[in-house]
Amino acid sequence: MRKYQKPQESFPNRSSIEGKKQKIQEIDANTPAEKNENGESPNTVPIPIPKHSISRYKIESLEIKL
Repeated sequence: MRKYQKPQESFPNRSSIEGKKQKIQEIDANTPAEKNENGESPNTVPIPIPKHSISRYKIESLEIKL
């Protein structure tokens, strides 16, 4: 009769995870930011602004600019 062996769980070393995070941060810090003709970064996503937090005057002026 065989005994069931529980599979061993393997967790990565905390130091190896921290090393990977540090490498990622270094890469992000060293890459130059690309700018388009407006001087904005093309990788940014516009943040949707809920209408209830803006006055009607500001909404109308934003629509005119678009």
